Amino acid sequence: MGETIADLILRSFFTINMLPIVLLFSASLKKRDRFPYRLAGGIIFCLFCASLFTHGFLTYIVEFCAMTVFCFLLYDITVKESVYCLACAYITQHISYGLYQILFRPDGNQPVYSIGYILVSIAVLAAVYYLVVRKLPENGRFNIDLKFSMFSLCIILLLVLVLSIVADNIYAGDRSSMYYVCMAYDLICCVFVLWEQVDYKKKLKKQREQDMEKQIWMKQKELYKLRKDDMETINMICHDLKKHLESLKLFANEEERQTYFNEVSKTIQSYDSQLETGSKVLDILLSQKNLICMKNGIDLTCVADGKKMDFIHAVDLYTILGNAIDNAIESVLMVSDPEKKIISVSVWTKGKLLLMQVENYFENEDLIFENGLPLTTKKESEGHGFGLKSIRNSVEKYDGCMDVGIQNNTFRLMIVVPIP
Repeated sequence: MGETIADLILRSFFTINMLPIVLLFSASLKKRDRFPYRLAGGIIFCLFCASLFTHGFLTYIVEFCAMTVFCFLLYDITVKESVYCLACAYITQHISYGLYQILFRPDGNQPVYSIGYILVSIAVLAAVYYLVVRKLPENGRFNIDLKFSMFSLCIILLLVLVLSIVADNIYAGDRSSMYYVCMAYDLICCVFVLWEQVDYKKKLKKQREQDMEKQIWMKQKELYKLRKDDMETINMICHDLKKHLESLKLFANEEERQTYFNEVSKTIQSYDSQLETGSKVLDILLSQKNLICMKNGIDLTCVADGKKMDFIHAVDLYTILGNAIDNAIESVLMVSDPEKKIISVSVWTKGKLLLMQVENYFENEDLIFENGLPLTTKKESEGHGFGLKSIRNSVEKYDGCMDVGIQNNTFRLMIVVPIP
């Protein structure tokens, strides 16, 4: 009976070895309903498929397909993602096997499920989890370019299989140095392709961020043109209305009527762009943002000298200060005390430097920074968090720098740009 169990374990060794690795790679994936029942049934299914064949290449194909189905039924992912997960798990298993062969150099009589192999597998799994597994899944999915990743994985897997066949059938008998050379090359290829998945994931994420920032920049450009036309139209209407009111006041003798006219004039005055900072773009921007602040009970104060801002492109200036003020508005809207709903904008020059500063009160004491920028506090981070990145990118185009600071619940954004 002991031999039968040992034979069964040996026959199902590949599946028994692979299942923990598959579960490790899929730990962060979104689970389907009734996961515990699916897990138990899936393990039984995989072991049953493994027991159908005693040896041969067909055994690995059947077991690989069974575990692909196992992964697909357990997690809310596509078939391609299941195959990708299995491929990564197989490469990890092969690293454990190859490293064990090189370090312990077992003979043909030593069982593959020895203590040495188990210890090597645990060490490899810990390293792979820390360096690879934690960085691949995102939001419960493998958000990667599966075509490229699967292509690279298939090429390496094919190379690994060829080398394994060569090593096992030609050099395994006498365990010559060429056998271990093949195993070492196998090992290097597997480590390389796993690390390539992480590196490609980083590049893909960076490319997506750049595409998002480019889209934001284009939208800012379109928005600036639209708001410029809107503000000019509003200013013309306000100017005409003020003239009419001035003429009508000559015929207004009653006190209540006079009060009414004064209130209307005050309202029109608030919508009339009278800012003269020396930069037409800055005038339009501040006027438009002031309208938003007025509607939300926010006091926007501005001390700006924009005479030397002409070297900054209109869209870039709109991106820099527009995003900065938008972020400040969003933060101040969450402030409970109406008297603290204040945003201060300052623009001045110091020698050959143009300085821009936006300050606002905020109540989020647990703000976390990453790469010098605060992380978004919104639950849905997709599409958010690019405001400050867009500002920094626009500032760096002019060899400038940006600094974010917090002191006494005051958020301060300082921008310094050299004047050419």
